[in-house]
Amino acid sequence: MRLSQTVLAVAVLACVSSAASAESIRDRQERACQADAMKFCKDFVPDEEKIAACMGQHRADLSVNCGIVYDAGMRKK
Repeated sequence: MRLSQTVLAVAVLACVSSAASAESIRDRQERACQADAMKFCKDFVPDEEKIAACMGQHRADLSVNCGIVYDAGMRKK
């Protein structure tokens, strides 16, 4: 269970992080979005494109903190 959560968190982070500032954003994204990613998108692990699409489809359902971090990552793309 912990391994799949880690894989999912890494995949989500890869989808919404820019390479230049990935390290600082990654920590915030993992803390803010791991529960949402597991709730809405766990069936798509390890397909990063599908996870990104799933998170986008559930944007209105994401927790406030995850939504803020998700939007910030999408703006940097």
